[in-house]
Amino acid sequence: MAALKVGLLVSSTFSSKYVHELALWGKERADIKISHLLVHARPRDSKLGRLRNVLLEQGPYVLLSKILFRLIVLVEKSLLGGLHGDHYKTFDLRKVVDEVLVIDPIVSKSGLAYRFSPEDIENRSRKIATAKIYLDR
Repeated sequence: MAALKVGLLVSSTFSSKYVHELALWGKERADIKISHLLVHARPRDSKLGRLRNVLLEQGPYVLLSKILFRLIVLVEKSLLGGLHGDHYKTFDLRKVVDEVLVIDPIVSKSGLAYRFSPEDIENRSRKIATAKIYLDR
């Protein structure tokens, strides 16, 4: 039976420990082949632009809650340091998965929904099919 080919849809080629472990698990399995990383880059404003957006659109309480959340994460990192020190580490998925395709999402105004145009999917499908033909030979 042929291996199931799977692509991982990620926002960066660098990921958490858990996505990295999933990619390693897939690489070790004979019945699964993680063939591609499908990277959809997140549009990011500058830090000053994000601060302005939070203050003007969401208000000072949201800014305060973001600062408080960062402080909580900082305390958590120091407490988890010895026992689960790699929990916050990032890993390079390019070392595990050979093919990387970058796709451009259409992001909603809220920034919570990502959609992909049929043309982009078609173009990427051709690249995947071309890569598959190349890999199968």
